[in-house]
Amino acid sequence: MTVEDDAARELASLRSEIVTRVVFQNVLLCLCWCALGAIPAAAWFGGRPEILVLYSVLAVSAVAMWAHHGARTAQIRFYLQSSIETGPHGAGWEHALAAMRFRSLLGSRWVVSTKGFFLGSQVLVGGLLYAWSARPWSWLAAIAGILASMWLLHEPTLDPNGRAQTRESRKGP
Repeated sequence: MTVEDDAARELASLRSEIVTRVVFQNVLLCLCWCALGAIPAAAWFGGRPEILVLYSVLAVSAVAMWAHHGARTAQIRFYLQSSIETGPHGAGWEHALAAMRFRSLLGSRWVVSTKGFFLGSQVLVGGLLYAWSARPWSWLAAIAGILASMWLLHEPTLDPNGRAQTRESRKGP
């Protein structure tokens, strides 16, 4: 086995991991869509609007998992661009994707499809809780879920050395 063979296997493995993580993120979105229909229906027919708080808990959990997989995908992509695609064959697919970004609504699909859905659905559930005159703790829990999701859905950034940036590392020396 040669170094090129090892690099090719690593490239295939990492691209496969990216695909798996993206599929998992889409499954999370689909599960939340289903829950967005099922949980309000259960609350309505059960006469218990507080059941809607379950959606907030589910959505925040899904957001945390979605963000984790998004951050890990960004790290893998950075590694592919900086380590593997700088080899003897030059720039590869990850470099090409970065150079071919759409400058329209399609190009901002991360913001529209994910943040919009997760935050919008939680605002909807919070509004339903408030409109159905649910107990104050329940719509306050929905507001807490929205705030937690906003915090979790910030776009992950990497510094030039490939380390995840924290608030302290962004301040500089």
